[in-house]
Amino acid sequence: MSIRFLILFFLSITPNLSYGQYDIDKTMEEGMTALGFHDYKTSITFFNRVIESRPTSHKAFFYRAQAKYHLYDYAGCETDLSNALNLNPYYYDAYELRGVCRFNQKKYEKASVDLSIAKDYNHDNLEIWQKLVEAELKSGHYLTADSLSITLIQLWPDKSYNHILHGLALYGLGDITSSEIQIDKSLELDPYNLEALTIKSDFLFKREEWNSASLMLTRALLIHPKSSSNLIKRSLCKLKSGKVNEAISDIHSAIDIAPHSPLCQLFKSMDTSSGLEIDNAFNEIVSSPDFILGEREMLSDYSSRNIDVTSIYDILPQRNLSDFQNEAYKPSFHFNKGNELLNEKDYANAIAEYDNSIIQNTNIPECYYNRSVAYAKLLSFSNAIKDLDEAIRLRPSFAEAYYNRGIIKLKIGLHDDALLDFSKAGEYGMEFAYEIIKRLRAVL
Repeated sequence: MSIRFLILFFLSITPNLSYGQYDIDKTMEEGMTALGFHDYKTSITFFNRVIESRPTSHKAFFYRAQAKYHLYDYAGCETDLSNALNLNPYYYDAYELRGVCRFNQKKYEKASVDLSIAKDYNHDNLEIWQKLVEAELKSGHYLTADSLSITLIQLWPDKSYNHILHGLALYGLGDITSSEIQIDKSLELDPYNLEALTIKSDFLFKREEWNSASLMLTRALLIHPKSSSNLIKRSLCKLKSGKVNEAISDIHSAIDIAPHSPLCQLFKSMDTSSGLEIDNAFNEIVSSPDFILGEREMLSDYSSRNIDVTSIYDILPQRNLSDFQNEAYKPSFHFNKGNELLNEKDYANAIAEYDNSIIQNTNIPECYYNRSVAYAKLLSFSNAIKDLDEAIRLRPSFAEAYYNRGIIKLKIGLHDDALLDFSKAGEYGMEFAYEIIKRLRAVL
């Protein structure tokens, strides 16, 4: 082969290589543009293409993670960020986002590790510091939270929320007096801080200072009128003060807002004329492990928490082969017969036909997928999941298989695993999987 021929050959392929490079960069730009315009589902499509062509692009994983985060897909977001950090352990922005993502999934210990790394890299970022203290509080590491919150106040002494965090750490350590002092400082800095008002009312409530607690709860309710928990606590203060009619009005308002919340359930059937029932309700609220240190209902609405997502969404039906797939797989008579029986809801015989089809050809993903539908209809969920595992092994981009596996896992209570499957279904083009993720985030 002559040198001249080799030179001409390499010159001929160079434009193709540069075009491929340009095409990937252009796709990345389009993904970034879609992300900037909050078109998260479209941006994921573009980043998928980049990752497929350039699987070592940590930035593509990072930006796809950002899109998933905004779609409430925290499980998928965490996976993408882990991939980004495996490719580039020094991409510190990924630690911050993964920390927040893990926090939102209640993985507080892991969140603390990520946020600590992010804080060391970006020492002047107030939000990272605050989220790190929150993670330590949620983990029950009150000494660490106390130390961090003291530094936080030294760095940003005029931030009301920093004193709240310090107060919660002190409360966790059992220093109740100092804890309330920090909450008071928070209110001095911001008299309209909803969380500080709510926590201060809790201290007054716990000390049975009914009139003062009621006034503080009224201030909080002026800011957030739909806080059912604050309405319930104010009603109890009024009951204790003998203002029965006002108390009943608060109870009815709370139940209208959040009929399924634990506090509303507690008061729903309570006899307001019974001093014993009122005392029992007070003791149950104050003795709750969530009192003061737990989750406070700030802007949340508990009305959605009783939604059964699996009653709204069900598994998708069988998949028929395209002409191209028919040619490639050459399915047996048994596969088509299984589909007919599945349509007729003769699930047991459909499974038998799919069994025979798999004996003749073990490489048809749709055969496992369709058999899983029959198993699921017979409530044989473990067998259905095994078949979907195999369908996904044969075709890793099988969106419907991920989706169905997610629905089945929901039915058997594997919520975290289900979220990961819905993430994959959305990633491979089934956009309404993100709607389920959003609903689940409101419920779980």
